[in-house]
Amino acid sequence: MVSKKLNKRLLVVSDDEKLNSALRNMEGIKIVQPMKVNVKNLVEARDILIDINSIDILEKRLTNGE
Repeated sequence: MVSKKLNKRLLVVSDDEKLNSALRNMEGIKIVQPMKVNVKNLVEARDILIDINSIDILEKRLTNGE
């Protein structure tokens, strides 16, 4: 269960359909795919959860695939 300390501003960056389905209806959680996450999403979030596969995708985006 998500802690109330997260204060309704949790950003989840993930392509995992099971995780997205589990969190989709929870209040205060925004789910974004790693190819669609932007600076505004990151700045508005109080807490950010990024799964390991999404970290790899973000690294490739930020380094132009190198």
